Formats: sequence, structure tokens, C-alpha cells
Amino acid sequence: MIRSFIAIDLEAAARARLGEFQERLRRILQREPIRWVRPEGIHLTLKFLGNQTAAKLEEIGNLLRTHARQAEAYQLAIVGVGCFPHAGNPRVVWVGIRESSGALAQWAGRLDSLLAASGIEPERRPFQPHLTLGRFKDQLTPEGRGQLESELAALEMATIAESTATSVDLIRSDLRPEGPVYSVLTHVPLGSGAGP
Repeated sequence: MIRSFIAIDLEAAARARLGEFQERLRRILQREPIRWVRPEGIHLTLKFLGNQTAAKLEEIGNLLRTHARQAEAYQLAIVGVGCFPHAGNPRVVWVGIRESSGALAQWAGRLDSLLAASGIEPERRPFQPHLTLGRFKDQLTPEGRGQLESELAALEMATIAESTATSVDLIRSDLRPEGPVYSVLTHVPLGSGAGP
């Protein structure tokens, strides 16, 4: 079984800007128990697939190639910073994604429906595009929580970077002690009309 997900990659300039922003947070929260995502591993997840067989991933890759015809290059604004579930008890720190036309969310919804028809469990929550920067290994200290809440308030609506989404990837995720290692199984340009 292969742990996998579908995601949109970011342009190099946006990834570099995110790395700088992440370093800012790292300095502020340097004493806190956070595992930071390596900048090259930051991506916009469209659908987490969990563990799948190689045959199922081949089927999903073909579906992705066909579905990409209906997509387009999306202009993404990387805006604001937040935590899941909330700043009082954070497990994940993230930056938000805004795509003003709403077309990306509609496309992600259609993709979820197509995957559900092929046996992948549909999402229960609405699509909330974001980029994970770090995961908390334990609870924050009161000092760290105060620093994080102050940073979140200051940057709630700040635009951090912009990126054009031009392709979608089916990605394998191998969990290792030093963090996950990603490898692209299928790469499809959006709007390419590529066949299966």
C-alpha cells in the first residue's frame, strides 16, 4: 500500500518567500515543540488519498489526466496565517490560499466527486485551501502561545506571496523519522487536455 495525495505545487519565488516567512516564525517560536515542514515540501493539498494500491494509483493518475482538461491556470494569493484547530490549542500552523474567482474550489469539488465514484471516500469538510508550515509536537508554553497569537493577529490578512498554479501532481508520501519524503507519481499540466 502506498500513502499518497493530490496537490498543486508552488512557483519557486513563492516557495522562497514562504521559506523566509517560516524562518520568521521559527525565530519567534524557537523554544516551542514544532516540526517545521521543509520549504521544498510545502504544497497545496487538494485531496489526501491515504494508503492505496499501485493499481488504484494508476487509475487515479488516469482520472487526473482526464480531469485536468477542465481546469485552468489558477492565480493564488498566499494570505494570512492561522492554526488548526485554533490558536489556543494549536496542532498545525498554516498560511491561507485565496483564489478570488472560486474556480479552484469548484474544480477541487468536482475532482473529489470523481474520486468518490471510483471508491475514494469523499471529503466531509468544505475545501479550505492552505499550506501547512509546521506541526506542533506538544502543547505550547504560555509564552509561546502569547507570541503566536500576537503574530497571528498582526498577519491575519497580510499577503505573503503569490503563485500561479499550472499543474497538479499525484504524490507518494513515505514517512521517515526525519519527516515525510515526497515523490511525484503523476504530473499533469492544468488545462493540458492530456489523455489517459
